[in-house]
Amino acid sequence: MRALLLMLCAVGCALTAPPAVAPELGGPTGVESATAPDGGSAAESDPIADAEVGINFGERTMPGTTGDLRVWLYAPEPMPEAPPCVVIAPAGSNMMTGMSLSRGDRDEHEPYVKAGYVVVSFDVDGVMPEAATDADFLAAYETFRQSGGGVANAKAALDVALEAYPSIDDTRIYAAGHSSAGTLALLLAAAEPRIAAVASFAPVTDVPLLFGAADTAKLSAGIPGFSEFLTATSPITHAQALAAKPVFLFHAKDDDAVPVAHTKTLHDAMQPRHASSRYEVVDTGGHYQSMIGPGIAAAVAWFDGLAGLGGKPRHEDVDEPGPVGS
Repeated sequence: MRALLLMLCAVGCALTAPPAVAPELGGPTGVESATAPDGGSAAESDPIADAEVGINFGERTMPGTTGDLRVWLYAPEPMPEAPPCVVIAPAGSNMMTGMSLSRGDRDEHEPYVKAGYVVVSFDVDGVMPEAATDADFLAAYETFRQSGGGVANAKAALDVALEAYPSIDDTRIYAAGHSSAGTLALLLAAAEPRIAAVASFAPVTDVPLLFGAADTAKLSAGIPGFSEFLTATSPITHAQALAAKPVFLFHAKDDDAVPVAHTKTLHDAMQPRHASSRYEVVDTGGHYQSMIGPGIAAAVAWFDGLAGLGGKPRHEDVDEPGPVGS
């Protein structure tokens, strides 16, 4: 059975979490409530959230499959009258187990808040402990499977955000994510009617293809239903559901973790595509920097355009994107 962990690393280690630029923030879960800028109830503000940059940050908890999970809530200050909302999972999963929020995730969250969006992010069920055994992996995988690859966690986190900030415009709720979180964002958009549109950066769209037939077969021999789960959590399986919504796919040609063919194949499979869907490929930036720089800027402009705001960012820190391919 030890071979399970060896194969797990072989097929999933390329999908790394974002760099942790500071210690993980937030104290113990279950912080006391405070008054949100719109009069609703929100988590207690974190002292790291600098009022000068216009961000109110707090933490809540929600029930997961095997225990409480954290939910991070960000709101712009001052709060718009009816702000849009973006749901973002933490990246770095190996597509078989969950992920915990970390300080490095904030770099992906803050540009949306500075552009006037409420942002909700959350732990994903099925996190493996350090020095994990095969038994730990199997337990984490089962928890991740029960959550639908994190889709159930994303829906629950959105519920938390809507309770905390009831002034959120429920016609402008979006999903976004990078790498494995980009995969989850697409799955959420396909399954959740409240998600109006989705932006996905360098996602794995065909999980069995990423693993390869040989490793999928080996893992399936030790995990009943494994191959079926990989197919069910592949956005390419849900191409027709995604075709009905605006989808923004972004990738860099020099990405050495997820081949650009993943986004191209999904883009081509969404037929007929929504008129507002976009597919953009940049030459450089690799797996992470392409997203954290031009990718998010392009997504903010695209989301703003869907909201009838002329496709222009609403904060000076969000740069104009380059041309977007159709």
